[in-house]
Amino acid sequence: MKQWIQTFWLKRHLKKLAPDVNRVQTPIKEIKRIGVLSSNVPTEVQQELITQLKSHFNGSEILVCIYFVKQKSAAAMEPFEISASDFSLTGSLEHPALATALEQPFDLVVHYHESNNPFVSWLGFQMKAPIRVGFKAVSQNISNLILDVPITAVDLFVNELNKYINILKEN
Repeated sequence: MKQWIQTFWLKRHLKKLAPDVNRVQTPIKEIKRIGVLSSNVPTEVQQELITQLKSHFNGSEILVCIYFVKQKSAAAMEPFEISASDFSLTGSLEHPALATALEQPFDLVVHYHESNNPFVSWLGFQMKAPIRVGFKAVSQNISNLILDVPITAVDLFVNELNKYINILKEN
């Protein structure tokens, strides 16, 4: 019941905030801090994504946040692992370490998930970033840049992302 109420409130907040995300707000000079939000993606695909992002955006700090539908594992804290239990009934984040990390601005937020998950989308809105990138099937209303590539094609995703980031830097 609690997760249903959380989902209701998050979807309601997302509907109100979604129209504000359509354009890149500030000019891009350099990508220094990247936030990656992931859910229901195989671990090897996530690792390949992080490796590719590090190679294309040298020197960038990458914060990875993985959402689990079920309870998170007790072992790993880095990257951040969250579940519905890390959100209050009204949808505010109750994960102190992640909340502190989200206070700093990001240059790029990558929504790397296949399903439309209100918890992951809400985290993406909490990250202050001029560019939000996602997949066509999921994040049309929460991303500035939407890439129509398969989720398992990490090389293609990162190459297309890099191409469009360079175009945005030139303008």
